Amino acid sequence: MASTEKEESEEEAVVKPEEPRIKWTEVPAIFMFVAIISGFIALSIIDLLDYSNTSCYNALFGDPRVKFFSPSILVVLSSCLGVTFILSIIYLACALRAPGWYLYISLILQIVVTLIGVIIHLVQTSWLSGALCIFWLFLSLFLYWVLRKNKRKSVVQMTIVSELISKNPSVIVISILGAIFCSACSVLVAADTIAGFGKSVSDECSVNRQLRPEGEFLGLLTFIAISHYMMVEVVKGSIRVATSSVFGWWYYVPNELFKASEFIRLHGVTWEGLFLALTYSSGSVCLSSFFLAISKLGAQVIGAWSQELMVSSVLAQTQDISAIVLAWVLSNCVWCLNSILSHFTNYVLVNVALYNHTYFKGVQQTMHLVTSQGGKTLINDCLAGGTFAFASWCIGTLSALAAYIYMRWIALYDTEGIYFVTSFIVIVSIQISSIIL
Repeated sequence: MASTEKEESEEEAVVKPEEPRIKWTEVPAIFMFVAIISGFIALSIIDLLDYSNTSCYNALFGDPRVKFFSPSILVVLSSCLGVTFILSIIYLACALRAPGWYLYISLILQIVVTLIGVIIHLVQTSWLSGALCIFWLFLSLFLYWVLRKNKRKSVVQMTIVSELISKNPSVIVISILGAIFCSACSVLVAADTIAGFGKSVSDECSVNRQLRPEGEFLGLLTFIAISHYMMVEVVKGSIRVATSSVFGWWYYVPNELFKASEFIRLHGVTWEGLFLALTYSSGSVCLSSFFLAISKLGAQVIGAWSQELMVSSVLAQTQDISAIVLAWVLSNCVWCLNSILSHFTNYVLVNVALYNHTYFKGVQQTMHLVTSQGGKTLINDCLAGGTFAFASWCIGTLSALAAYIYMRWIALYDTEGIYFVTSFIVIVSIQISSIIL
C-alpha cells in the first residue's frame, strides 16, 4: 500500500506545466467575445443617452422601476455593495484564520437555514417550495453523513489554501479587483436594462418619441443577459487561472527546491497567471464563459416561465397541477445542471492553467478526473467549496435585507420598486462575494 502511494506521488511529481503557447483553434472565441461586448457597449451608450437626455429617471409615469437610478437608489445600491465587500472580507478572514471552525460552523448553519426555510414555506402553504427545501435538507444531511469521515481532509485543504494565500496576498488583491470590475459591469447592465425598459413603457423615454416594441425589448434583454454573464464569467475564469497558477507552482515546482509542506512567497506568480489568462489562455476562458452564459440564460428563462405558470395557475384557481409540477421539476433540474456545469468548468480551467491545455482538452482531462476520482472532487465541492458558496448566499441575503429595511420603513419607496431593487442587490452581492471568496 505504501509503495503504491509512493509510485503515485512520484508519477505526479514528474508532471510539469508546458510552456505557454497560443491556442489558435480557440482564437475565434476571443473575437466572438469582443464582438458581443462591443455590441453591448454600443447599445448601452444609445439607451443611456436617451435615458439621460429625456430625464426619464425623474418621470412620474409608468413603472417605478424606471426610476431605479434616482439619486436615493444609487445611495442604497452603493451602500449595499460596500456592505458586500466588507462582509466578504470578514468571511474570508475567518476562513483563513480558523479553517476548522469555519467549516464546521458553516455546515451547521446550512442545515439550520434550510430547516428554517422548510418551516416558513410550510406555514405559508407554499407546498412546492417547501418540498424543494425538504429535498435539499435531506440531501444535505445525507451527503454530510456519508462524507463525515472526510471533514478532516477538507480542513487540511482549507489550511493549505489559508497558508499559501497568507504568504501570497496578491491572490486576494486580484480577486477584489475582479469583484470591483464585476460590480461596475453589473451596475452598467442594470442601467442599460432600465433605460431599455423605459422605452418600452413610454415614448417619453426616447429622444425620437418612439415606443420600443415588446419583441425588440425581449431580444435586447436576451443580448444584455448573455453579455453580462460572459463578462462575469471571463473575470471569474481569469481569476481561476491566476490562482490555479499559484497553487500549481507551489505543488509542482517547489518539489525541487524545498519541502512541499513549506509555504513561501511566490514573487510575481499570481500576476504571471493573470497574464496567462488574458493572453495565451484567453480563448479557453472566453469559450468557457460562452457556454456558461448560455446555460445560465436557459436556467433563468425556464425559471421565469415556471414561476409565471405557477402564479397564473394560482390566480386562476385551477385544479390541474400537473403543468405546475412539471414546470417546477424542470426549473430545478436546469438550475442543478447549471450548478454542475459551473463546478465542472472550474476544474477545466485548472487544467488550462496548470498544463496550458486547450478548453476541450481540459474537458477531457476533467472527465477523466471525475470518472477516476469523483469521490475526492465531490468531497471538495460538498464540504470546503460548499461553505464558501453558502457564505456568498448569506452575504447577498443580508445586503438585500438591509436595503429592504431601509426602503420599507426608513426611506419609503414603491413596493414593486423595492422588490426589483432588492432582487438586483441579491444577484450582484452573491456575484461579487463569490468572486472574492
